[in-house]
Amino acid sequence: ANWPEIRLEAAAQVDGAWLTAEVEAHVREGVARVHGAGIANPTVTNRALTRFAPWLAPYLVLRDPIALNAVARFGPGWKFTDVSTRVRGGRLDSRGVDITSTRGRIEIDRQGNFLASDAEVGAVENSARGSYWMNFFSRDFRILLTGQLRPADISGWFRSDWWPKFWTDFDFRAAPPRADVEVIGNYRDSSRTVYFGRADAT
Repeated sequence: ANWPEIRLEAAAQVDGAWLTAEVEAHVREGVARVHGAGIANPTVTNRALTRFAPWLAPYLVLRDPIALNAVARFGPGWKFTDVSTRVRGGRLDSRGVDITSTRGRIEIDRQGNFLASDAEVGAVENSARGSYWMNFFSRDFRILLTGQLRPADISGWFRSDWWPKFWTDFDFRAAPPRADVEVIGNYRDSSRTVYFGRADAT
């Protein structure tokens, strides 16, 4: 009766996990809003990352399902505008770095900006909270984190062995150092990386 405006509700089971979706669209203008919620199976998520963001996929190999609540918007002509998601997950392998819990808000827009905010990550005794921004096109990034970490535990994030070698003569068995840091840079040009921060160690 309201054509060309449509509203749809759907539910689906994907690899054993349930997802629901609500769609509001104006067909003539090609404008839509999609709200999705549910549990995403790690096999589905890992497959999607490998296909659409292959360079990022090794850093987000999920071991457990993730709970998500997302809203995606499409502008005139069905052009993607942005997506905003709240996620909560368990274990993941981040290029050899074992993460035990994750949660946060993720926003992506058509300009290629990726922002993870209100984020918390746990890994045994290591933990951090803060935000991570990057642009998929320019590969610029900015990290704001506060928490505690044994540096050698994140060696997998570095492509050469300089990081674990640097920490060989440090012993943090008493407790992980606590730090508050900001890192700005570009993944294509390491010379542009700038680090600000402070750390306290026992």
